[in-house]
Formats: sequence, C-alpha cells, structure tokens
Amino acid sequence: DFVVRTLTPAEFKKVQDAASDEPYDQLEMMSIEPALNADQWRRLADRIGFAQFAELMRDANALVLSKVAVPDFSPSVSRTLSPPTSSES
Repeated sequence: DFVVRTLTPAEFKKVQDAASDEPYDQLEMMSIEPALNADQWRRLADRIGFAQFAELMRDANALVLSKVAVPDFSPSVSRTLSPPTSSES
C-alpha cells in the first residue's frame, strides 16, 4: 500500500512544466508512506510493469485533479477561525 497526498498549486504547475514522460518527480512529491524518491519510483515502475504503473499514475492524477468536498462551516466556526480584531469588538 502507498499513501500519497495531492499537490499544491505550485507543485502542480511544476509538474505541468516538466516533461510529461517523466512522472517520477511528481510521485516523489506526492509520496508519504513509503517516502520514495524519483529514482526509487523509476525502479518500482520497472519491476511492476507498464500496466500496473499506468494504473498507479491514473490514480495519482485523479487525486490531484479531483474536486473535494469542502465543509460548509457554520458562522460560529467561522468566527472561531477568524476572530474579530480589537476594532471590530
């Protein structure tokens, strides 16, 4: 099992600007557990074969490009997260 995270907008731009045939840097940025570097991802791809690696990349890209549900915060939570300044009190 792999634990990966989505990319920040800056990381996504960096990935988009990179060569499309080199997904290993993207996976290095996304990997949490185990934390693999680009070379380790390249070696893994060689071991598991194209079909499985392509599926892994599809899943990683789906995570980056998918919409997520953002909770609808109540006014009380919003006030807690952004308390008024002294001039607003």
